[in-house]
Amino acid sequence: MKRPILIWDIDGTLSDSSGAGIAALSQAIEEHFPNAKNPTLDLAGATDGGIYRLMCERYSKPFDKMEQEAFYALYLPKLEANLESDEFPTNLYPTIKDTLQELQEQGYTQGLLTGNIEHGAYLKNKVQGIERYFPFGAYGCDHHDRNELGYFAAERASIHLDACISPEDLLIIGDTIKDIACARACGAQVVAITTGHGTREELSDADWVIDRAEELIYILQE
Repeated sequence: MKRPILIWDIDGTLSDSSGAGIAALSQAIEEHFPNAKNPTLDLAGATDGGIYRLMCERYSKPFDKMEQEAFYALYLPKLEANLESDEFPTNLYPTIKDTLQELQEQGYTQGLLTGNIEHGAYLKNKVQGIERYFPFGAYGCDHHDRNELGYFAAERASIHLDACISPEDLLIIGDTIKDIACARACGAQVVAITTGHGTREELSDADWVIDRAEELIYILQE
């Protein structure tokens, strides 16, 4: 395989935050939207920007960029507090840290593609001690549609490497059918991992399906 740029999802792929994110979003939604009470959220493969727009539709609030930033300002301190709370034990999935380190030592460039806004992604990775592996990324604050994020990831990789990187140079690693759809939308290849929100059968449209992160190293050697 031509050496790809490795682009990782976070929730369900790298780590599990035990609901810290969804609780913070729910708390922020109840404060930001006067009519909201115990909002129902489906975060698997979603973006924070998409969730905010959905809440605007649900609670008849016109979308406004400044209001969205105000919502994020409510959300981020709640997320940070939850990640530090014993109520939401966080953990990396098996072999993640060793795999990230091995890939770094082999010279692979690694970044993120996640529905989290940028600082939310940083907080989730920092609590796990893996933020240093990801010098760039594409985030839920870049675009509300996850299928657009592959283009942002390629652009950020180009800036980071001072080289021309196209989406076809990316290998996206995620745990949902939305990660697969995102890769297909921009022409990237995709590895689906079963640690999160999808079974092998559900993820079978990926180029590869793995159960543990370390299997990615063997795929890259093919």
